[in-house]
Amino acid sequence: MDLINSLTDRQTDRQTDNHNSTTSHSSNTNQRLNGSSDSASSNNSLTSDNQKPSDEPNKVDSSSSADSSTTSNEPTTSDSPTTSDSPNATDKPSTENTNNEQATAETTDKQEVAKEEVKEERKEEITEEPKVENKEKTPTETENQPPRAEENPQAEENLPAEESTKQELPAEEPSKVESPQEKLPQVEEQKQPINTEAETSVEDSKEKEKIGEKIKKDPEEENTVNSSDNSNEISTNNEPTNSEATNNEISNNTDPVNNVVHNDNVSGENINQENNNLSAGNSDDNKNTDTENNVSGNNSVENNDVTLNLNNNSESTTPKNNSSTQSNPSIKPVDNQSWVQPQVEKLDKNNYQQTAQETKFTNKIGIVDMDYNVRDDLGKAFKFENGSDRIILNAGLYTRANGHKSSHGTMVAGVIDQKNKNATLYAYTAKSAYMEAVSASNQHYDEAYRHGVRIFNNSYGNNPHRDSVNGKGWKQLSDLHLYKQLAEMAERDSIFVWASGNDGRDKKTGRSEYATIEGHVPVIRDGARKGWIVVTSINPQNSGVMEYASQIGKDAKNWGIAAPGEWYLFGDKVRTEGTSFATPVVTAAVANVWEKFDWMDHHLVTQTILSTANKLGSSEVTEEPNERVGWGVLNQDRALNGPARFDTKLLTNDNKTHVVAKLDYKHHTDRTKYTWSNNIKGDAGFKKQGTGTLYLTGSNSYSGNTIIENGTLVIGNELTQSAVEIQSQGTLLTKNLVNTEKEVKIVKNVDNKGSLEVYGKGLIIDGNYTTSNNARTVIDIDKSKLTVNGTVNLQGSYIVADVENINEVVKREPQTKTIIESQNPIQNYNGDYKISDQANPYINLKEIKLKEGNNKEIIATYKRNDTEFVLKSANESSLKNVYTARSLDLILDSASDSGNTNRNLRSAALSFINAKPQAVASAVDSLSGEIYPAVHQVALNSIKTLNRQIAKQQFLNIQDIKSYHIYAQLATQSLKLYQNDNFGFANLKNSADSQLVGINKQFNAFTFGMGLQRVHQKLSPLSSQNQQVGKVDLKQHSFALYGKYDWNKWYYLSQISFTDIKGKLDRTLLLPNGTQAIKANLKLRNYSFYNETGLNLQYEKLRFNPYIALHINRLKQDSINEKEDLALSIDKYHKTHYGYELGLRLNQSLSEKLNINLDISYLYNKNSMDNIVNGKYIISDTETKLYGMRLPKYEFKTSLGMGYYLTENFNIYANIAYYRLWNNPMKSYYKEGNIGAKYYF
Repeated sequence: MDLINSLTDRQTDRQTDNHNSTTSHSSNTNQRLNGSSDSASSNNSLTSDNQKPSDEPNKVDSSSSADSSTTSNEPTTSDSPTTSDSPNATDKPSTENTNNEQATAETTDKQEVAKEEVKEERKEEITEEPKVENKEKTPTETENQPPRAEENPQAEENLPAEESTKQELPAEEPSKVESPQEKLPQVEEQKQPINTEAETSVEDSKEKEKIGEKIKKDPEEENTVNSSDNSNEISTNNEPTNSEATNNEISNNTDPVNNVVHNDNVSGENINQENNNLSAGNSDDNKNTDTENNVSGNNSVENNDVTLNLNNNSESTTPKNNSSTQSNPSIKPVDNQSWVQPQVEKLDKNNYQQTAQETKFTNKIGIVDMDYNVRDDLGKAFKFENGSDRIILNAGLYTRANGHKSSHGTMVAGVIDQKNKNATLYAYTAKSAYMEAVSASNQHYDEAYRHGVRIFNNSYGNNPHRDSVNGKGWKQLSDLHLYKQLAEMAERDSIFVWASGNDGRDKKTGRSEYATIEGHVPVIRDGARKGWIVVTSINPQNSGVMEYASQIGKDAKNWGIAAPGEWYLFGDKVRTEGTSFATPVVTAAVANVWEKFDWMDHHLVTQTILSTANKLGSSEVTEEPNERVGWGVLNQDRALNGPARFDTKLLTNDNKTHVVAKLDYKHHTDRTKYTWSNNIKGDAGFKKQGTGTLYLTGSNSYSGNTIIENGTLVIGNELTQSAVEIQSQGTLLTKNLVNTEKEVKIVKNVDNKGSLEVYGKGLIIDGNYTTSNNARTVIDIDKSKLTVNGTVNLQGSYIVADVENINEVVKREPQTKTIIESQNPIQNYNGDYKISDQANPYINLKEIKLKEGNNKEIIATYKRNDTEFVLKSANESSLKNVYTARSLDLILDSASDSGNTNRNLRSAALSFINAKPQAVASAVDSLSGEIYPAVHQVALNSIKTLNRQIAKQQFLNIQDIKSYHIYAQLATQSLKLYQNDNFGFANLKNSADSQLVGINKQFNAFTFGMGLQRVHQKLSPLSSQNQQVGKVDLKQHSFALYGKYDWNKWYYLSQISFTDIKGKLDRTLLLPNGTQAIKANLKLRNYSFYNETGLNLQYEKLRFNPYIALHINRLKQDSINEKEDLALSIDKYHKTHYGYELGLRLNQSLSEKLNINLDISYLYNKNSMDNIVNGKYIISDTETKLYGMRLPKYEFKTSLGMGYYLTENFNIYANIAYYRLWNNPMKSYYKEGNIGAKYYF
């Protein structure tokens, strides 16, 4: 006999420098200050300290006999405001794409499969039932699994298979058996298991033979629909089996979209989220404004597509199949076909965020010069904003300064003080003992370095004669031990800024043609170019050097620059002139640039200063250096935007082709510190190293290749001349940060061995795009497209779908977008794709594949996840929030409608969709409006208390024979409400103060009376963490009329009352884009009918009163309209509540004046489950239901009191009462205390 089985396809997943010190020797070379007057010679000697910011320094021994270099200089400092000075001053300016369906049973009609030759011994035909194979995907753990995927809210795969019970098929003729598939609800499951593998369910022939033999033995036993795990058998006649609780009978619903069948736990102790398979469908609410009409015989309440079956304390979530569900135009049809979810890819696959960046900037500037002011006559000069000193003199040395405001060193430091406000200045006195000149020593530089200085201002030097240069050459001229030591420091981590000299008028000897000998050190020590800058003084028109200034020279032009040298200092008390004062302008600029880009090494800072200079006489960026001013005129503002040229003339012999930027990861909020926004040109290439992210936002046209060795390089505009190579640990991210409406453009080829990430409008590659087989291409599938005008060869690599901020609300219906497009056929894409761990949780990806019939495009199919999915990813899937989330989904549906022009609605919807899951959860929680149903609970509780108080008055009055009595009572109540289950309601507290007055009149067996009560109640969350739920201030006034009839020992008491309740409600919406304060006015009315009958019995001095009572309360609430966009409009509410009470009152007289009393009662509330308010969100007119804690089903009260007669007619009394209210899992504790007095007449 053949067995017809439903088979599912196999699903597969692809897992896939200590520096050694040198001893200086003495030098007889004299070097003069670069002043306007002619010369004198000086000796310079310098000791290098080897302390790095990131490495421990080796100590540098220096002796008092260390080499020194004395510079003879005659700076002109005059009382007339001109000081002609030495040459210096710098200005500071998942799986594979499969078509697998989730374990859905395919069935066929019963067939007669018996063959005559096989069943000769049988006289009856045996029909076989088709077997429904319920396949479960076994989730396996994925490497680098992100937290969101671990908290996957859809991880309850095949939940119905675990919950449902076995049911037998009806015994019908084989030809009339309907396909179970037609009966099964198709529920969209948004599970997103990571790296799952589907197990095949194909039975081999031996297994089929065994089943066939079993059928032959007992064909009726097999007349059922069996699941592969024997736990998911569904009856087509909807008859419960013996294993199913009858009060939780599974509902049969033929609606394939919105039907959710759920069998809850029988015990009903808690509504377990894992046992509630809640539909993401969009069935509409029953729009009956009277919620009483929603209460059927089984006390179920309806919420959109959810019905809570409240019998026997068990809840089921079964949608109601009614006409309103089918006709509501606001409900969008959704694709409920289950999608196999792709493997999740960690976007930071190299764990760069675990690395740390070390700053290379110390925020300290060293100055080696003649002398410095020691008088307190410079006002706020050399002070930080907080008033502390920013200049430190001769740190680590015994030398003492003895200068004044016109001292050369004071003026140099004064220029830096003007152009830089944050660095600490370490100034060293190096005045020659024999002349007005600088005599620099290695000790000055060693001590400064030891104190963390990495920027050195050197406004001194000696300009050589033309004959000396031609005869001796730079090697002989600059072959001093001090220069060698400084060159080593410059090659390692320090920047030295030098004055070019003030011999511009000396045309005869040629000293005007060259900068100082010190400025030419890199000619013979190429590595020093990494931290060597020579500065000349520019004229006010920026058209040439000042007459007095020596030009940079043809040999030093590659590290030369110009800056202004004329400044007024210290409140215009001192005027400077000379290259000595152009030098500190550049020194300050170096500090400012390095402070902003504190991750850059000193060589990058030097290149940035030089490559951003202006051309002579122009504001345009420099293109090449010249012998007059080097690269041009300093432009600090441009330098603060990063380099402007990648130029081989700025590189050293150890790397002649590529500018190198090493940037390690650092969490930051200021992206400008990592952004180069200049339009970078030049003949060099660029190499990105380090684990951090660098942004290039200019129109870059440098011609060398771009190599990304490590970390991320962001191209935020265009790259017109450079081919790109992405190495295995590197990432190229493209997103236009200048014009969001334009794509990023790369003109040449892109070779990807690591990760290419395409965001924003997309990326256009005019050349070819080639990947290695282990590379990945990350694309924002919602907004971005990769367009390649050359060829695309993916070579078996994979695509990662990501979604950044969403600009348009995505629909819940599937949509398809082209994400890669080529002018030529796309080669070697094997259909492998994954989804990013950072992808927007609202995005549900179905597949990425080559477009059918068009191998030049790759398309992605996706849709919007329900908000319930997002809540689960935040581990916040309480049922209260799930219900609110479904209403929110309808709001998002309205916003996604292309015809909707409500900007506020669109803005609010996008704020939810682009928020983090935890922010969505907080917002949804605040939208629930659970405080509104809670108002009903506290109001009803207060009214029932009034009924009991009046009834007790009648019992205590039995022994009194006066015809009239009046009474007054003050009471205070405290109520706490808890519902600790997965509904997620906030615990509430309510405090109330009440005043009651009344009068009784007795007519023989009849007693009549009336009472007035005022109650002031305050309702608020119990925890400060739930303040967004809101708070309510209620004032209620009640008027009661009652009558009593006594007949022998029996009595009957009837009471009617009217209560008017007014109040104010305040709550806060914690929306993703900000908070909204909500205020509303409440108005409620209650009509109460209380009936009691019982016995009045007495034994000696003990009176006891057993009784039964009926509470009927008709509570009405007027409609409420909140005012904000996502506020609520609450429908009118009117509902009748019934309660049945059984109690016993005792009164013991202890003396003629004193008695004590005890009350015990038990109250059963009939329709206690229903605490729901209908409403809608104003912004989209979307209907919703506001769920509150369950009303108490059972109430237990015990009260103890005493009374005392002060006189025959005047009695005082006091009572304390404790109430225990519960309706599992709702629990409430209620305490009351009252005191009163009665007067009889």
